[in-house]
Amino acid sequence: MRTLHAGCLGPMLTDFKRKLGCTNPAAGPPMALPASRLSPLLAPRSVAIVGASPRENTLGNNVVVNLRRFGYAGRIMPVHPSAPEVAGLPAYRAFAELPEPAECAVLAVPADKIAAALEEGAAHGLRAAVVFASGFAELGEEGRARQQELQALCARTGIVLCGPNCLGLVNVHKRVSLYSSGIPEGMRDGGLAVVSHSGSACIALSTLGRFGISYLRLRRQCRGARRG
Repeated sequence: MRTLHAGCLGPMLTDFKRKLGCTNPAAGPPMALPASRLSPLLAPRSVAIVGASPRENTLGNNVVVNLRRFGYAGRIMPVHPSAPEVAGLPAYRAFAELPEPAECAVLAVPADKIAAALEEGAAHGLRAAVVFASGFAELGEEGRARQQELQALCARTGIVLCGPNCLGLVNVHKRVSLYSSGIPEGMRDGGLAVVSHSGSACIALSTLGRFGISYLRLRRQCRGARRG
């Protein structure tokens, strides 16, 4: 686990780039992304949830519910091929049908559908994304090839990516919850950012009540919820 003060964005952004596939190891030590490049990910003005489902306790449904309960002020746009609405919000069949470009997308779809969804999003102005799916470099040669494709796509399109194989992130300051499970009760705003490979450790820290949290970012395999 790594904890960072909210003002120390440089190391955190470097950690995002290295772990989330936005650096080239052959090019030497990664450079930190400027804070403005992370804004579409950490404080997006609009969010599309691809794979949003009307069924409760699925990954995409959880994200929609979390954003609404957490008080997110931007536009929430569920994407589903046939459902008319998700968690009380109108649903859209594709990026092309969204009422405005999505600055960030949460992809609650299987690994083999991620690249196509990102390509479609990039063609419609997408700037950042969160990928929950496993099935990438942790699964051997085929998964490594899929992850290399994902890295190349991000480099080509400029999309800033959180993932793959993660639980998502929370920006407590801006009330942004791009998170696949329930938001911990008792989380209060503060000056500590947490970047963790352990979901349980991160959630425990956020619910101690001894300090406020600015950012949570969790990387581990998603379990306990269906994709849709």
